[in-house]
Amino acid sequence: MIIYGVDPGFANVGLAVAEGNNLLAVGSVHTDSKERLDVRVKRIVHFYKRFFDVYPPEFVIVEDIDYRKGAVSRYAQAYLMAGITLLISVIPEEAGYVLVNKRSLYKVLNFHERKESLKRYNFIVSKVHRLDREHIADSLALVDYLLAKENKKIVAKSVEYFSIDKRGKQNIQVLSFK
Repeated sequence: MIIYGVDPGFANVGLAVAEGNNLLAVGSVHTDSKERLDVRVKRIVHFYKRFFDVYPPEFVIVEDIDYRKGAVSRYAQAYLMAGITLLISVIPEEAGYVLVNKRSLYKVLNFHERKESLKRYNFIVSKVHRLDREHIADSLALVDYLLAKENKKIVAKSVEYFSIDKRGKQNIQVLSFK
């Protein structure tokens, strides 16, 4: 089963793809808040569709918004909700999806804060651009969340890394692990 972990948004998106517990790909896309909204949406949709075409998803785990008072501003919540809605609109109909909040995620993975996800997945995130690390780590944690329920862990041998920066420049690399 091909599963996705997605940290959605309109400024930064992180994504991880696994088949079973074998990590296949990670990626990120960044947009500039000064760009027109339609340009940002096209870049993000292109990013999702590129992955969905190469790795057809069967299940997508999406990081949900933290609705607790003071966690993020209403303005940020609106942008995050728009990012989630955009993602859900491009997930193929045959794929299932679920929203998972960070508190549930951290509880299952025994994390107390975001830094712990960066430590756990350092063997992967240390090989990606520094601006992508947190978003990819969050995406890996979402995949790990599903695998933890089956007592499995992420295994990485050769992983595709695809990113799009704020200028729209695309980067593709293959990351190899021992």
